[in-house]
Formats: sequence, structure tokens, C-alpha cells
Amino acid sequence: MSDSFYRGSKRQIESQHINTKPKKFILQIAYPDLRDALLRRGWEEEHDKSSLTFDLKFTLSWQDILYHALQPGQIVNHNRGSNNLTCKSKLISSLHESPTFWLSWLTPARQQKTPLSIEGISKGVDAFCPKSFELTSGKEFAEFQQYYWLVFCVSYIRRFAEEDAKVMREKLLICLGVVLRTLRDKDEQVDKEGYSGYCVSNEEANFLGKEVFPDSYLKFVHKEDWFIQS
Repeated sequence: MSDSFYRGSKRQIESQHINTKPKKFILQIAYPDLRDALLRRGWEEEHDKSSLTFDLKFTLSWQDILYHALQPGQIVNHNRGSNNLTCKSKLISSLHESPTFWLSWLTPARQQKTPLSIEGISKGVDAFCPKSFELTSGKEFAEFQQYYWLVFCVSYIRRFAEEDAKVMREKLLICLGVVLRTLRDKDEQVDKEGYSGYCVSNEEANFLGKEVFPDSYLKFVHKEDWFIQS
């Protein structure tokens, strides 16, 4: 390498270094160690949190980032849409919104390509993901309540059958009715008058949740239609 080429390259590099503006960063949360590390490296802090002029923006939430306004080379600390995977409620919502994908595992071609295919995938996400509910959703909160009481009823019946434990007759009858309604074909139940789409009524849930049962209350319950029909 010639000496003139070396000197020319050095002058070009020094010129570029002199003309290069310090990189800017925005911190919307208190990370003093990160701030000190960037300042030591010659970065400048942009105190206008809404500024679009930055090289690095570090925020607490992805909502503080205008993804559509990002320019090539700008760095942010949140991948767009990552909360659909990292947030538990959004993850389960995303999985529930993709039933056709889970059903596609049933196709013969998919079964051949996937030797370790998941058994029972026709059940959807419940076949491989713990039963979960988005409790901020009114519909899923109601489904959670139904699932809770169904599990309670199955447990109560199992306790009676396996442990020969002392159980309350009225509770046992209600639990048996709930489980039987769950096992029946939904098409058959829809034709019945007053069918709400749920297997546990509010009256049954209130009864199952009680711990004290005065005789006067039991006599009243025995005459109620919801108890007789259970």
C-alpha cells in the first residue's frame, strides 16, 4: 500500500469523523446506567420526548413509538406487535383467533410432515396450551365462570364416587345435572325453551357457592323450577 494512499484515506476518515454529528437518544424511562453508557460514548440526549429526530428511542411501552414515522437506521426497544406474544392475555386471544390454523394439523399432509404432531389438536389451543381466559372480556369472563363451576361439579362427583365422602344430596344432584348437560349434544339443547347457551345457571352457581344451608332455605329451593329440572 503506497504512503500517499494511506495519507489520503486517513484524511478522508478524519474529515468524515469531524463532520459526523453526535448520535441522539431519547429515554422515556429512568435507566441511569444506560444514559451514562451512551453519554460516555459521545451520544447526546434529546430531551424532547416527542421528537422524531433520534438514533435510539428507549420507552416503557410500544405505544410511545410512532412506527410509521421511523426512518432507516433509527432503533427502538420494542418490536411492533410483539405484545401479541409477550403479553399473556394478548397471546391467548391471538391463539383463540386462529382456529383454522390448529384444525389444519388434522390434514393427512400435515400429519405426514409432522411426525410429532400434537394429539387432540382438533380441540384447538386447549390441546397444548393451559386453559386460559381473558377476564377483561365479558364473554370470556362468563365462560371462565362456567368452566370453574363445571370443574367444581366434576370434583364434587368424583369425591363422592372415589372417596365415599359425605356430600350434600342437593349439591350432588345439581352437579350431576350440570355434567349431564355438558355431555349432551348442544344441538339437542338449543331446541329447549329457555336454553341460555350455558350449562350452569346463576341459581345453581349461587347454591353451589354457599356454605350454610338453613332448613327454611332448602325447603324453598326444593320447590324452585331450576332445582326440580336439574
